[in-house]
Amino acid sequence: MWLGIVAALLACALWGVTYILPALLPNYDVLHTGLVRCIIVGTCAICFTIPVYKQLKVLKTKDWIIVLELGIIGSFINFLAQLFCSAWSGPSVSGMTTGAIPVLVAIISNERDRRKGKPFLALHKLLFPLGLLCVGFILCNFSEFQSLSSKSGETQFIFGVILGITHTLLWTWYPIVNADWLQEHPNFSSSTWATLQCATLLPVGLLTFIIFRIWVMPEGAPLLGDTPYRFVIVLLLNGFFCSIVAMSLWNVASKYVPTSLVGQMMVFETIFAVIFGHIMSQKLPTLILFTGVVFLTVGVSLALHMFNKLDYKTQK
Repeated sequence: MWLGIVAALLACALWGVTYILPALLPNYDVLHTGLVRCIIVGTCAICFTIPVYKQLKVLKTKDWIIVLELGIIGSFINFLAQLFCSAWSGPSVSGMTTGAIPVLVAIISNERDRRKGKPFLALHKLLFPLGLLCVGFILCNFSEFQSLSSKSGETQFIFGVILGITHTLLWTWYPIVNADWLQEHPNFSSSTWATLQCATLLPVGLLTFIIFRIWVMPEGAPLLGDTPYRFVIVLLLNGFFCSIVAMSLWNVASKYVPTSLVGQMMVFETIFAVIFGHIMSQKLPTLILFTGVVFLTVGVSLALHMFNKLDYKTQK
C-alpha cells in the first residue's frame, strides 16, 4: 500500500507542475499551448507503445473502448473544461470544483466497496477527514471568492461554472473507472495502460488544433509562435513527465491503494500547484492559505491512517 501512496504523491507533484505551464510560456495563448501539448504527448505515447505491442494482444474490444473513454473524456475533454472554467470564471471556481473531487470519489467508491462486499469504512467515520478537506479548500480559495460577485452577472461566467461542474464530474468518474480496470487486470502493465490513454490525445489534439489554426489563430501567425524551440522543449518535457510518467505513477497507486483513498490523495495536486505557483511568483503564502493547506494535509493523513488500519485488519 505504501508503494502506491508514494507513487500517488509523485504523480500529484508532476501534475502540479502543469498548473504553472502558462507562466513558463507567457507569450502563448493557453489553448494553443494545451493543444500542442496534447499532440506532443500523443506522439510520444505512440512511440513508447510500439516496443510493447505484444502486450496489447490480450486486450479485448471492450478494453479498447475503455482506453478511448479514459483518454478522450478523462484527459482531453476534461482538460479543456478545466482550462475554460479557469479562463471564464476564474481560478476560484476551478479550485473549488477540483476540491470537490476527492470528497466525491471517496464517498462513491467507498459505497461501491460496501455493495461489493469489500472492506469499507462506515460513512460516519469519513465525515471528519472529508470535512477537513472541504474547510481546507475553502480557505485555500478564500481570497479569490471575494471577486466572484463582480462576475456573477456575466453570461461567460455562468458557462464557466457549467464547465467547472463538468470537469468535476469527469475527473470524479476517471479515477474510479481507471482503478476498476487496473484492479481487474493486475497482470497488465500500469505504465502501458497509461501510455495507451495518452496515445489517444494525438488524433483528437491534432484535429482540434487544425480547427484552432483555421478559425482562431491570426492569419500568417507562426505555427509554433515566436520562440518555437523553447515552446517545443518546454511542452516536450512537461508532456512526458507530467502526463505519461505521472499517469503511470497514478496507475501504480490505483493498483495498490483503495479507490476511496487514492481519490482523496488527488488533493495533493492542488497543494503542489499552490507551492509551485508561489515559487514562480516569488511570494510567501498568506496565513489563510497556509492554514488551508494544513487542513488539507491533516484531512488526507487522517483518512490515510483509517484506510491503512482497514488494510492491515484485512490482511490479518
